[in-house]
Amino acid sequence: LPRRPTQQQLDQAELAGAELSGRVLRGLSLRGRDLRGARLVDAILVEVDFSGADLSGADLSDAELDRAVLDGADLSGASLVRARADGASFADCNLEGARLVGTIMARADFSRARLAGADLKQARLEGLKAEAADFRGARMSGAELDDGELSGASFVDADLTGATLERTSA
Repeated sequence: LPRRPTQQQLDQAELAGAELSGRVLRGLSLRGRDLRGARLVDAILVEVDFSGADLSGADLSDAELDRAVLDGADLSGASLVRARADGASFADCNLEGARLVGTIMARADFSRARLAGADLKQARLEGLKAEAADFRGARMSGAELDDGELSGASFVDADLTGATLERTSA
């Protein structure tokens, strides 16, 4: 695919395991698509609709996902290391075992998301909305969760060593 593929080119492409690193997919729809194991390293994914997509095992390290919609997507085992996703929505998303080390996700929505066993070390999640989210066993040392809304969220066996939760409601 070209560096800036069109919606039509994406619609016709096989995306499972695809190499899409560095691509610009701004504002396109990948709703319900199979992107298992795809590489989207350093990709521009601003305002992309990934609702219901299968991104399990995908590599989105250093990707820019500002205002992207990933509601109901499967990101289990995916890597979002150092990704940026300000204002993105991960509602009802499966992020079990995902790596979100050093991510910056201000005002992101993780309502009812499953993050059991996820690695969120040093993640900056200011203004996080994570009502009824499951963080059981998540590694969150040094994470910043200030100004968040965490009512009904589960942190059983999560490592919150050195994490900050200032002005956060639970």
